[in-house]
Amino acid sequence: MLNSFFSKKSNYYGVKTFTYFIPAPPDRKTGYQEKEFDSIMGSIVRLGFEIISISPTAYANEQKCGMWVICLLGAKSKEVFEKEVLFDTGEGINADSNKNVPLDPAIIHD
Repeated sequence: MLNSFFSKKSNYYGVKTFTYFIPAPPDRKTGYQEKEFDSIMGSIVRLGFEIISISPTAYANEQKCGMWVICLLGAKSKEVFEKEVLFDTGEGINADSNKNVPLDPAIIHD
């Protein structure tokens, strides 16, 4: 048991990173759930990856502000490790997930 505690051997075949930028939402009085990011994380887990860590980093300049999210993903097999972790977020990850989401009239939506 102590040997496994001090050993640096990984439980994973390999690790990958996944980075994602979440723009700052407009000011509002209520909380905000980033549903697209939640959907992406679900898709990553369904691919077979384990989320080892998630590290958010704030970003701001004169034109844009938001947060970079850097995820460290573990793959326990070669098959999972060789899968690409690429998502076209412009088309949405799960088109059906936004069907019944009411829009807040105080927010300008694209």
